[in-house]
Amino acid sequence: MTPVQLLCTLANEFGVGVQDLRGLDRTQPLSAMRAIAMATIRQHCGLSYPKLAKLFGRLDHTTAMSAVRRSEAYRVEYPYLASAAFKAAGVNPWSHEIMNESLEMCAS
Repeated sequence: MTPVQLLCTLANEFGVGVQDLRGLDRTQPLSAMRAIAMATIRQHCGLSYPKLAKLFGRLDHTTAMSAVRRSEAYRVEYPYLASAAFKAAGVNPWSHEIMNESLEMCAS
């Protein structure tokens, strides 16, 4: 799946438009969706931070870096968004790797 296809799929799973994910709206749920989408695309497509920022219409790659960092907290705060991101990426959230990551996060 290409980064653009995954972006479209994520928007659909989140129930928002692609332009909403790429937009500048800073309301909490939309900001969380955007951060989780950035992290999901980076993880599954291997995009660099500059390319990720460009995909989301940002000029500076540090915005993408910050969003990816915040995405873990958002995944905990909004578990339904994390579940939708797993579904969009075609990942089973109960896979062995995901469970180990979740257990490690709980231990810290």
